Amino acid sequence: MSFPFLRATQLEYPTAEFLVIIKPAYLPLMQLLPHPVTTLAFHKHDYPGLKGILRYVRHHSQAQNADVYFCLPPSFSSAFMGFCLRSRARVGYSGESRSLLLTHRSHPPVNCHLRQEYLQLLNVYTQRDHPHQPDFPTPQLEPLPDIGQSGEYIVVNPNSQASSRRLPLAKWQTLLDSFRNQQFFLIGSAAEIQQNEALMQRVSTVNQYLNLAGQTDVLALARLLAHSRGVITNDSGPAHLAALVGAKVAVSIGAANISHTVPTGSDAEVMVISANVSCAPCVKNECPLGTLACLEELDLDQASKNIHDLFGL
Repeated sequence: MSFPFLRATQLEYPTAEFLVIIKPAYLPLMQLLPHPVTTLAFHKHDYPGLKGILRYVRHHSQAQNADVYFCLPPSFSSAFMGFCLRSRARVGYSGESRSLLLTHRSHPPVNCHLRQEYLQLLNVYTQRDHPHQPDFPTPQLEPLPDIGQSGEYIVVNPNSQASSRRLPLAKWQTLLDSFRNQQFFLIGSAAEIQQNEALMQRVSTVNQYLNLAGQTDVLALARLLAHSRGVITNDSGPAHLAALVGAKVAVSIGAANISHTVPTGSDAEVMVISANVSCAPCVKNECPLGTLACLEELDLDQASKNIHDLFGL
C-alpha cells in the first residue's frame, strides 16, 4: 500500500536519491519499483527499543542528514528514527507524542484508504495538492519454472498473523470443496506449514493440493500470484501483494476496516467476502467477544459461486 506513495515521490523528485528503510523479508519487493532505490534493512528484533534505534543510526551513516524523512508508520519509534538520523525535514502524522519529533505534521485524513493516507504525506510536505498521485503500474513478472502452467492453478492463503483475520479451517474446507478438479497451491511462511497440512487433511480429494509454505521468498511469491487463475486468501500481506501484481483476488475480511485497508491494484479484480455483523469492524487482532462472528457468519455458498465466476470456472 506504500508503493503509490513511493512512485509519486519519485515522480516529484526524479533526480533524488531514495533510501528506503524496510523489514529484511520485504527487501526483494523493492525490485518491483519502476526506479531503483537504496534499501536499508531494519527489524525491531535486531534493534529493540529506542536504544536499538540509536544503535541502528550509528551503523547506517549513509542515511544520516537526509533532506527529507517521510515517516509512514504511525509509531513513536519511527518518528524517533528520523529525529536521530538528523533529517532536515521530518514528515508524518501527529499522535503518540510524535509531534515534537516532526518538522511537518498533520492529523491523518479520515475515511480514506491507507494508500491515500500515505500519499497525503507528500502534500503535507509540499504544502500543495500533489499533481502526481498515479496508480502503481502493475509489475510484469515471469512465471515460476516447474510450478504450474500459467493461469491454470489457484493460490490459497489460509493464514494470517491475527486470529481475527483467519477464516476457520471448517469454513476453508467448505469453500475449497465447492471446486472440482482444480490444482491448489497453499502458501505461507515456514511456521505455517502445519496449518496448511491440517487443512489439506480435511478437504476432498477431487482437487490437487501442494503445500508451498516456507518455499518462496516474497518476490517468488509475487510471481506465483501474478500467474495464477486466482487467489483465495485471508486478510493478510499476500492479499495485498496479489492485488499489486494484478491477480484476481477473493479476500475474506473479518475485523478489518474494509474502506481503509482493502487490497487494491491497478489491474487487479478484488472480491471481498464479509459478513454484516454489528461488531465489525473492530480492527482488533483478537476477537474481543470471543465469537469471531465476522468470519463464522460468512455466507460461503454465495461466496463460492461468486469466486467461481471471478475465476471463470
